[in-house]
Order: sequence, then structure tokens, then C-alpha cells
Amino acid sequence: MYPDQENQLQALYIRIISAFPELEQFIQDTCKRYQLQIYTVCGNIKEALTDLKTQQPHIQAVLMGTRRTDPYSRTLSPMCMTDPGWPQYMRVNPLL
Repeated sequence: MYPDQENQLQALYIRIISAFPELEQFIQDTCKRYQLQIYTVCGNIKEALTDLKTQQPHIQAVLMGTRRTDPYSRTLSPMCMTDPGWPQYMRVNPLL
């Protein structure tokens, strides 16, 4: 069956403390539908990316859902490195 475990698209789910049951169900359904290998962490984005870097050091880029109107996002480009003091990833911002 394709994709095999080694070639599955990886996804990072940063779980909030009080996630809605509908959100959790959506995440589960989406993972099943697209055969995603999901990595779930709790905490804020910086903590999650730090944990991901420790657990999955081969990952070099992350696809972000950042919009131009989000705080601190006005100067972002479609592809840019994370800010100093953050785990180093190429940040891919397709929604800008």
C-alpha cells in the first residue's frame, strides 16, 4: 500500500489544552484520509518545534498556516528561516 510508513507525509499537530472534540475528530479523519504520519505535542509553537527538532532531526522545513494578517507576519516571505532563538527550520508560508 502506498504510501508506505517510510514515505508518509508527516504532520505536526500542536494540541491546545482544551481542544474541541470536533477538532480532534477532524484531525483523526484527516490523518486517516491522507495517510499522514502525525506527530502530536502539547504546548506553544516554539516548544512544539523544539520538541520536533529533538525527536525528528532530519526534518528541515515546516509548512505553516501563517497569514499576512497574523501578528508579526507582515514582513514574512513565502519561504524564510525561523527567527533567531527558535529551532532552525525553513518556514514555508503558502497562505501569505
